[in-house]
This record gives sequence, C-alpha cells and structure tokens, in this order.
Amino acid sequence: MMKRMLAIITMTTVILSACSTKEKEVPQNESFLKEAPAETIEHIHGAGYPGNDEGLYLATHSGLKIYRNGKWYETTRNNHDYMGFQAVQEGFYASGHPEEGSDLENPLGLVQSSDGGKSLKKLGFYGESDFHYVAAGYESDAIYVVNEHPNSEMEQGLYYSLDKGETWKKSQLRNMAASSANQITAHPTSPETIGIATPEGIYLSKDYGNTFNLISDKANVTSLSIQKDYMLYAVADGQKVRVIRQELGNKEKQDVKIPGISEDNFILYISVNPHNEQEMSMVTIKNDIFLTQDGGQSWSPIVEKGKTVKE
Repeated sequence: MMKRMLAIITMTTVILSACSTKEKEVPQNESFLKEAPAETIEHIHGAGYPGNDEGLYLATHSGLKIYRNGKWYETTRNNHDYMGFQAVQEGFYASGHPEEGSDLENPLGLVQSSDGGKSLKKLGFYGESDFHYVAAGYESDAIYVVNEHPNSEMEQGLYYSLDKGETWKKSQLRNMAASSANQITAHPTSPETIGIATPEGIYLSKDYGNTFNLISDKANVTSLSIQKDYMLYAVADGQKVRVIRQELGNKEKQDVKIPGISEDNFILYISVNPHNEQEMSMVTIKNDIFLTQDGGQSWSPIVEKGKTVKE
C-alpha cells in the first residue's frame, strides 16, 4: 500500500526521472480547457479551490483536472506532473516535473499560476528541487516547503517564505515529537501558523514552525485543512475513517458525517471552498472523491475508484 510518510529530519531519497526538452507547439486556436465526459483520474497529488476561479482543482500526474458545475474538465497543455499543489486566493502554488515534450527543465522547482495553469511563474529552485510538501496561506501567501535534498539555498528541513519565494528561513521544529508527517497545512490568514498532520496527531506552530505543540488526540491523522477559526482533519483509527472538526480557540471537537470509508482507503485531502464553506470535498487513497454542498449532511461521489461519476 502506498505510504505518504515523510521523515521531517531524516529525509528519504527521491529519484527524479529524466524528461525530454523538445519544444511543444501550441495551436493558436486551441482552448486551454476541454470537457472530459469520461475520465480516469489517478495519481492525485493535491486538491483545492483557487479563489480566482470556480471549481475543485485536482493536481495529478498528468496535469490539472477541474470539477465545475457537475462536469469534469482537463487542460489541453501544461499537463505537468504537479506535486505539492496548494490552492490560494490568486491561483495556486506547485512543484513537480514537466510533461513529456516540454521545454521546461526537470524538476520545476516552486512555481505559481494566477491563470488556472495556462502560465507558470518560476519562484525558485528551477531545475533543482521537487517539493512534494508545500503549504501556503490562502490569503496571506506565506509559503512553507519541506526540502528533502540540499539545494543552492536550503539544507534539508522545513522552510518558509513571506515574500513569495524571494527569501527563505529555516524552521527549527522544536517540540516536534513525531518522526514523520502526512501533510503540512498553513493557516489562511495568519502567516506564522502552520499545522503538521502526523501518525501521532496534529502539531501546530504559531511561530513559523520554530515551536510546535500537540493540539489533538494522539491518532493517525492522514489529512488536515485549517480554516480561520477551526480545522478539519481525517483520522484512521484502526477500525474506520473519521473526519473531525476542531475549533482552534477552545479545541471543542465534533465528528463530521461522512460516507462509510474503510481504513485502507484513508483520506488524503480535505478541501473547503472559501467561496462557500458548505461545500467540501474529500479525496481518498484509492481515488474516490466525495463532495458535499450542505456542510457534510449529505455526500455525493464524483469519482469512484478513479472513474468519474456521471450525473
């Protein structure tokens, strides 16, 4: 079974595949998005709702897939292997590898798009680093990355930038008792706040990742979404999968109603639509995607085992 564990201090080796640099010609009249009525979606590396567009974005091994108004769309170019995808108010941040035939160097480093992926702005480490773990404040634009291998500016570890990648500082990770992480997530408006979902619970820092505290029960937290006043997280507790809402202030907790999901199909990503908090989505390890429009009272499958579901 695929594991999403990443050692925070002792990083594992990542093998980067070679990529062709042949330039790909793009017809002037070709639309960037096309409807994908019958789609197989696999290798999902991120999910979220960019604030400058409508719909749920999925970052995959073969580019962006977008669910909008009951229909699936895919991009006709820039179908890169996006990793560390993070939706923000003005678009998204990502890393990864260029698509076959691209003239871009491999890996992409850290990139940003404000036009749905039509163009990518290189923010740094182009041709140097592939960040599998990226977090960014939805409104603050504070960026956090886990660097697995030393590059021209970074050693191994957790780093953050408050100026869209111009400069970086290393987080000290004090009190971080967990040896591995499932996901890193930034607070949408407080640039100093970052959470790490681990097999031993959620660790939260309010000083740019320098000091952490355990703020949940000890459990295997597989995904985490931090909102302004609360967080949603998924737990695989040995018998079933649960989603919990926990207030950031008084830490009051309550279970969110979800479809029955077996523990071996644990949740990779939980996303809340900032335009409408009643809309949420869940992506599982077996490529099931569920959507709710009523805050979790009812859920509909939009992808089942990688196959898109027709309305």
